[in-house]
Amino acid sequence: MTSTIDLPDTAAHGEAARAHPAHAANTHTPRPTKPAPTLKPHTRWGRAIGIALGAAVVVALIVVAFVWPTITSSVKDIPIAIVGTSEQVTAVTDSLNKQAEERSP
Repeated sequence: MTSTIDLPDTAAHGEAARAHPAHAANTHTPRPTKPAPTLKPHTRWGRAIGIALGAAVVVALIVVAFVWPTITSSVKDIPIAIVGTSEQVTAVTDSLNKQAEERSP
Protein backbone atom coordinates (compact mmCIF):
# COMPACT_ATOMS: atom_id res chain seq x y z
CA MET A 1 0.00 0.00 0.00
CA THR A 2 1.48 3.27 -1.05
CA SER A 3 0.44 6.73 0.00
CA THR A 4 0.94 9.95 -1.80
CA ILE A 5 1.79 13.28 -0.24
CA ASP A 6 0.68 16.49 -1.88
CA LEU A 7 3.53 18.98 -1.85
CA PRO A 8 3.01 22.69 -2.46
CA ASP A 9 4.17 24.14 -5.70
CA THR A 10 7.79 25.11 -5.13
CA ALA A 11 7.77 27.64 -7.91
CA ALA A 12 4.97 29.61 -6.26
CA HIS A 13 6.70 29.39 -2.91
CA GLY A 14 9.93 30.67 -4.38
CA GLU A 15 8.15 33.67 -5.90
CA ALA A 16 6.59 34.51 -2.53
CA ALA A 17 10.01 34.33 -0.90
CA ARG A 18 11.44 36.66 -3.48
CA ALA A 19 8.58 39.09 -2.94
CA HIS A 20 9.32 39.52 0.78
CA PRO A 21 12.93 40.53 1.46
CA ALA A 22 13.01 39.00 4.95
CA HIS A 23 12.42 35.55 3.46
CA ALA A 24 14.75 35.93 0.54
CA ALA A 25 17.74 33.63 0.37
CA ASN A 26 21.08 34.80 1.77
CA THR A 27 19.64 37.88 3.48
CA HIS A 28 20.03 36.52 6.99
CA THR A 29 23.02 37.93 8.87
CA PRO A 30 24.36 35.70 11.58
CA ARG A 31 24.15 36.95 15.16
CA PRO A 32 27.45 37.49 16.92
CA THR A 33 28.10 34.63 19.28
CA LYS A 34 29.38 35.02 22.82
CA PRO A 35 32.83 33.61 23.45
CA ALA A 36 32.87 30.34 25.34
CA PRO A 37 33.44 30.93 29.05
CA THR A 38 36.87 29.99 30.30
CA LEU A 39 36.93 27.33 32.96
CA LYS A 40 38.39 28.60 36.23
CA PRO A 41 38.67 26.64 39.44
CA HIS A 42 35.96 27.65 41.88
CA THR A 43 38.35 28.21 44.76
CA ARG A 44 42.08 28.34 44.88
CA TRP A 45 43.61 25.72 47.17
CA GLY A 46 45.73 28.27 48.98
CA ARG A 47 42.72 30.35 49.90
CA ALA A 48 40.75 27.30 51.06
CA ILE A 49 43.63 26.12 53.27
CA GLY A 50 44.12 29.64 54.66
CA ILE A 51 40.44 29.91 55.59
CA ALA A 52 40.53 26.48 57.24
CA LEU A 53 43.63 27.34 59.28
CA GLY A 54 42.16 30.69 60.30
CA ALA A 55 38.94 29.02 61.46
CA ALA A 56 40.95 26.45 63.44
CA VAL A 57 42.89 29.22 65.20
CA VAL A 58 39.66 31.05 66.08
CA VAL A 59 38.10 27.88 67.51
CA ALA A 60 41.27 27.13 69.50
CA LEU A 61 41.25 30.64 71.00
CA ILE A 62 37.60 30.28 72.00
CA VAL A 63 38.31 26.92 73.67
CA VAL A 64 41.28 28.39 75.56
CA ALA A 65 39.15 31.37 76.66
CA PHE A 66 36.61 29.03 78.26
CA VAL A 67 39.11 26.54 79.73
CA TRP A 68 41.63 29.06 81.13
CA PRO A 69 39.59 30.08 84.21
CA THR A 70 39.13 26.47 85.29
CA ILE A 71 42.88 25.87 85.10
CA THR A 72 44.01 29.01 86.91
CA SER A 73 41.30 29.40 89.56
CA SER A 74 41.35 27.80 92.97
CA VAL A 75 39.29 27.98 96.11
CA LYS A 76 41.04 29.65 99.05
CA ASP A 77 39.64 30.75 102.40
CA ILE A 78 35.98 30.83 101.45
CA PRO A 79 33.85 31.27 104.53
CA ILE A 80 30.88 28.93 104.85
CA ALA A 81 27.94 29.00 107.19
CA ILE A 82 26.44 25.89 108.76
CA VAL A 83 22.86 25.98 109.96
CA GLY A 84 21.44 23.30 112.24
CA THR A 85 21.38 22.11 115.77
CA SER A 86 24.54 22.42 117.84
CA GLU A 87 25.24 18.69 117.45
CA GLN A 88 24.91 18.92 113.64
CA VAL A 89 27.13 22.01 113.46
CA THR A 90 29.75 20.29 115.64
CA ALA A 91 29.68 17.13 113.48
CA VAL A 92 30.13 19.09 110.22
CA THR A 93 32.82 21.34 111.73
CA ASP A 94 34.79 18.36 113.07
CA SER A 95 34.49 16.59 109.71
CA LEU A 96 35.73 19.65 107.79
CA ASN A 97 38.65 20.16 110.18
CA LYS A 98 39.64 16.50 109.86
CA GLN A 99 39.58 16.68 106.03
CA ALA A 100 41.60 19.92 106.08
CA GLU A 101 44.29 18.29 108.24
CA GLU A 102 44.50 15.29 105.90
CA ARG A 103 44.95 17.48 102.83
CA SER A 104 47.51 19.85 104.24
CA PRO A 105 51.13 18.74 103.79
